[in-house]
Amino acid sequence: MTIRPVLTLLFALSLAASHSAVAQSPAQSSAQSSAQSAAAPSPDTAPCSNSTVEQALGPEAGVLARQFLSQLQSAFAANDKNKIAGMVSYPMTQIHNGKPVKIATRAKLLSEFDQIFTPQVRSKIASQSSRCLFGTALGAVIGDGEVWFTQHAANGPFKIITVNSDSGRL
Repeated sequence: MTIRPVLTLLFALSLAASHSAVAQSPAQSSAQSSAQSAAAPSPDTAPCSNSTVEQALGPEAGVLARQFLSQLQSAFAANDKNKIAGMVSYPMTQIHNGKPVKIATRAKLLSEFDQIFTPQVRSKIASQSSRCLFGTALGAVIGDGEVWFTQHAANGPFKIITVNSDSGRL
């Protein structure tokens, strides 16, 4: 067993926990929401809530990660499953029912595509801001850990390594 899937799963679970909302009363939530909307900067200038790919991986890798995200978003918008399958590093880890599952081949990914890339995962991919793309030493993260992708060699292409299909179900 390799360590990468275990680290990815642990980090994905810790990331999801850190993004969990703190319980607030409706009055607190409403007051906070009103204060934020009154003084909130536009989405293009708002500060990013997490470290970005540049901070985690460096400026060159940050550019490549943003290009990868753009290509991934375009492939999903065109429903180009073959192109998406080519953007995956095999074996890929899928988090399904809280457990890591290996997707070893392109054929397996294509046969289970809709179960792997659920509507919730697709929504997170489509809505991910490239400006605030979250980065760690392990790579780049879409949403709250729904999709992880990384470079396998310096200045090499990015590839998807993990998809958390449990998004929206936990």
